[in-house]
Amino acid sequence: MADKVQMAIQSRSKILARYGLSDRPYLLFFPGSRPPHFQAFFPIICDTIHLLRKKDPKYTAIVNIPPFITETMLRDAQKKCQTEGIIFLRANSIEMLIIAELLISLPGTNTAEAMYAGTPMLVVTPLNKPDLIIFDGLFGLVVKIPLLGYLLRRLVLLYLKKKTKFLSAPNQKAKKTIVPEMIGNITAISLTNKIIQTVNDKKGLEIMRHQLLAMNHSSQASLSISKIIHGR
Repeated sequence: MADKVQMAIQSRSKILARYGLSDRPYLLFFPGSRPPHFQAFFPIICDTIHLLRKKDPKYTAIVNIPPFITETMLRDAQKKCQTEGIIFLRANSIEMLIIAELLISLPGTNTAEAMYAGTPMLVVTPLNKPDLIIFDGLFGLVVKIPLLGYLLRRLVLLYLKKKTKFLSAPNQKAKKTIVPEMIGNITAISLTNKIIQTVNDKKGLEIMRHQLLAMNHSSQASLSISKIIHGR
């Protein structure tokens, strides 16, 4: 993972120019790599960005669309989301992490990439959205059964809340809280408030960034990324 980050390292100005972006702080949303994730999480993202923009138009959000989300799915989602200030991209995830002020993501490999990129993050697990949990194998087939599948997903989510202390890669690796996690009944209002609290705490963001970089196995990658982030 650290090698992947190292290979993608380039100046912030070049990344911004490649995607036609202005030099400003960006909130980066990863809406989920699989269609069920996207369909369940994107409405929360849309409503959250709407509330953020309503509170302060300065907030600009990038939603990075993964390869498995088709253009048809994206267009359908965009039609239902009339919020301004959203930039939809199909971009290199590492490049987006390098330019982002804060990542908002579901648990998964994205949180490991953000850890190695030193990108502050807010990791979200909405227990009120059972479709965000995807199972493989026989159990994956069972949970597709109407009603029974819904109940099984709810039970698994409740188990995760009680038994799993950390869901993000950096917190699991450190065995303590490095990045904030939201687990529970998550609404656009609660997510908006947490994002504002996190981005307004500039000292906290800086501490989080340094802690993430300190966790990297590759000190050279950490140093290079840190220089890019701080413009040195």
